[in-house]
Amino acid sequence: MSRHLLLGFRAFDAHELLCHFAAREAGYYQSRGLRISLRDLTFDGRAQSSLPCLSTACAAGLMEILQGVERRLLLVAMRRPLFWLYGGSNTEKLEQLDGGRIAGYVDSSPPARFLTWRLADVSFDQYPAIDPVRDDLMRLGLLLSGEVDAGLFSSAVSPAYLEELGLNNLISPADLPEFPTTGLTTERWVIERFPELVDDMVAAHAEAIALLHDDDFLASVLEQLNILGGSAGLTSNLRRALTDDGRIAETFDQSPLLRHLAHSMCRETIKPDSSTIFDFTALNRFLESNHDCP
Repeated sequence: MSRHLLLGFRAFDAHELLCHFAAREAGYYQSRGLRISLRDLTFDGRAQSSLPCLSTACAAGLMEILQGVERRLLLVAMRRPLFWLYGGSNTEKLEQLDGGRIAGYVDSSPPARFLTWRLADVSFDQYPAIDPVRDDLMRLGLLLSGEVDAGLFSSAVSPAYLEELGLNNLISPADLPEFPTTGLTTERWVIERFPELVDDMVAAHAEAIALLHDDDFLASVLEQLNILGGSAGLTSNLRRALTDDGRIAETFDQSPLLRHLAHSMCRETIKPDSSTIFDFTALNRFLESNHDCP
């Protein structure tokens, strides 16, 4: 008999759902008797349900931790934000956004906070307005029509496709420091009440990460995500962002992005360390049992 649980996400893109589709394609859920239902957390961040829920949105989960929610990151799939800022055909530098408009995300979202961190290094006479826009298609439409000067895009859109449209890359993932953006996270009560489910989900995604380092398998999984413009220009970014084994450097608590998040949320007095952010118990147990733990 299969065991049913929810997997929450905030963006239907490769950044968040690559490991899920890899685990499903490789049969790692089926072999463990898991039945996974995806749940959009955009309008229901806590996924009110009688079913246990894990989430792929680790950056959003970390923001909840900063707010005092008893949550932990169990596995890190992507160690870098995967968002691109593209300007219109006449916008080639960030400085040209002075007094302009950017089609972005809602201010409370991780992509919006990452963008403001990067723009803080730019000298503007008038800081650009950042409009919250619902999705990539709407951001693209606003940018191509000239309504905005730049748009912030997720991995649901191919960077190569955006450049084919004559748009100019202004910020890429390489411009941002390491940060645990996606993987698996859940609240403490789920870890305590459903330890076997948590162990099996972590193991399935850890195995998926290992498979995704194979270029052919990565390409086959990307085909399932219906990326606008195809996966050209995206594969190399995913490969660089993908962790080796589901973990991130222990020095992460010194990350400038983490400090920026705490400051932007008026949580400067909170000084989270790795023990209040991560719980790699299940992951380490899996890696040790497979002799992959250094």
